[in-house]
Amino acid sequence: SKRKMMDVHLVESISTGMFPLSCDETDLLAQFSPADIKAVLDTAQLEAIHQHLEAPPPSLRPSVLCIHEQHFRQALLLTRPSVSVQDRATLNHIYQPFLGTSTRDSYIKKASPT
Repeated sequence: SKRKMMDVHLVESISTGMFPLSCDETDLLAQFSPADIKAVLDTAQLEAIHQHLEAPPPSLRPSVLCIHEQHFRQALLLTRPSVSVQDRATLNHIYQPFLGTSTRDSYIKKASPT
């Protein structure tokens, strides 16, 4: 769908560096779950829609709605992570044994006598 295509293009822009993030923004984004990031993208889309609707009369508005860097940055400021840093650490600790062989190997090393 068009919406999925738009979300993919925005994510590609961020990941390829065409849309550079500050260190603070990167740190904030790292605290977000995939659902939180989707909420940021949805909020950016709503910011763009509101700006589009506040534009000149419909006959003078562009026919295409564009989500720009400013919309994403505003959405990033408005959106909060759904899981606190403390809860995320707790959940990571709980799920660590299920995450793969490298994690399992670290548990084996901890359990083995030295």
